[in-house]
Amino acid sequence: MHKLRAFIALPVRQEVIEALVGSQRSLVERNPRADVRWTNPATIHLTLFFIGDILESQVESVGQILGEAVRGLSPITFWLHHVEALPDTHHPKIITARVWEDGREAKKLRQRIVSKLNDAGIAGDGKPWVAHITFGRNKTGHALCGLEQPIEQTKWSVAAIEFMASELTPSGPVHTQIDYFPFA
Repeated sequence: MHKLRAFIALPVRQEVIEALVGSQRSLVERNPRADVRWTNPATIHLTLFFIGDILESQVESVGQILGEAVRGLSPITFWLHHVEALPDTHHPKIITARVWEDGREAKKLRQRIVSKLNDAGIAGDGKPWVAHITFGRNKTGHALCGLEQPIEQTKWSVAAIEFMASELTPSGPVHTQIDYFPFA
């Protein structure tokens, strides 16, 4: 049985990508010797839920669950809030932009999807959701200058979810859209 690595994403607009690329550039300028793998702008996304490995035979049922979950939703507004380093600024391994939401609709949507996936026997990663966009991975974990920098607080609305496959390669992940579900 062939498996694929899957996740559910909320699309981001070009202005969001540009703001994140600007933050990447600033961090590169301030840390020219850092060993950071910066996220390719073409793969920048806001993960709603990381499913993990699923069988190809499960793709159709996941699609049905996602289509039902977005029915009747109105657009959800998000904005970039601040740069954050995980696990902390002294030993940053992952560099993210924290994302804030107007209301709690994305959290409710995620809970609805997770519940239905669990009912279908698909557990996912089980981690609580903290809305963020990863835009760099610090291979050494050495301190970086500029992590406290402000980020352009770009606002955008989301009116769809994307069902994505992710293949890990030596040069970084390759994401492929399996399906797209507009809010209806």
